[in-house]
Parts: sequence; structure tokens; C-alpha cells
Amino acid sequence: MSTDRRHDALDAEEALRRIVRSLRVSARQIEGAAPISAAQAFVLQQLATMPGMSLRELAERTMTDRTSVASMLERLTAQGYVTIERSAADRRRSEIVLTRAGRSVLARAPKSPTAHLLDAMRRLDRKELHALTVGLRRLAEEMGVASGPAPLLFADTREGAREPKGRIGRSR
Repeated sequence: MSTDRRHDALDAEEALRRIVRSLRVSARQIEGAAPISAAQAFVLQQLATMPGMSLRELAERTMTDRTSVASMLERLTAQGYVTIERSAADRRRSEIVLTRAGRSVLARAPKSPTAHLLDAMRRLDRKELHALTVGLRRLAEEMGVASGPAPLLFADTREGAREPKGRIGRSR
């Protein structure tokens, strides 16, 4: 690897470590302030911006699939933070509504790491965002993770995707 290429790789890796650290700290702040995960906070924050969303609309707002959102909604419903109600205007439509407990827990939760990340991406110009997208897709390909599930950030353990293994999993 040439010196310039090595320097670029080190700079990219350092920037990525800073981003991951910031996202992780943000997730821990949520979990310290409220009894929800960072992923749950993001979903609740989206529901607060547009009350009465359908499952499809919530999946679009969270940029994930309906299955992932449905799984998260089951937990949030069981915790008493949301309810799913029939629309008064269209009885075929189900609407997801924050409960009083959901609004209360959301008021205690800091901004989610996903919201921080999306806000930063919105501040990039179109060319920068496109270059970032192309680079990240290519990196995912090289790492062998370009296909398969892409759950919400920090949804792995609390939302049931998988339990961590090894020292990290045992230390909890």
C-alpha cells in the first residue's frame, strides 16, 4: 500500500472510530436517561413528529422494513409506550399512537444516535452525500456485509435480532 493510500486509510478509520464512538455514547445516554433502547427512542421520536402513522409510514420514516418496525412495535406496545388503533376516518387503517407513558419516556430521552447521524447527513451537499453513499456501499461489499438485514442502529440486542457473544455478551 502506498504511503498516500495508507494515510487515507488511517484517516478514514480514525474518522469512523470517532463516528462510532459518538453514536455509542449517544445510545448510552438514552439508555441511562430512559428505560428504552436507542432504536426504540428513534421510533418514538418519529411517531412524535407525525402522530397516527401507519406501519408502512413508520417503516418509511425509519428507513427500514415493515418486519423490523412491527417487531419493535410489539415491544413498545408491551411496554405501554404506544397503542395501535383503528382510524376513525378509515376503519381499514391502523394508526400507531404514543401513549402518555410513551410521551413521558420520550421527554426524558436525548436525541437518538440515528437522528444525529441523519441530521449530519442532511448538512452534506448532494455531491458529498453521494460520494459517502458510494464509498460506504463499496466498503460494505468488501467487508461481506452488503446484503442481509440492516436493522435500526443499536437494535441488535434489545430488539431481539441477536445476543452478543464472547466477552462483551458475558460482561452484561
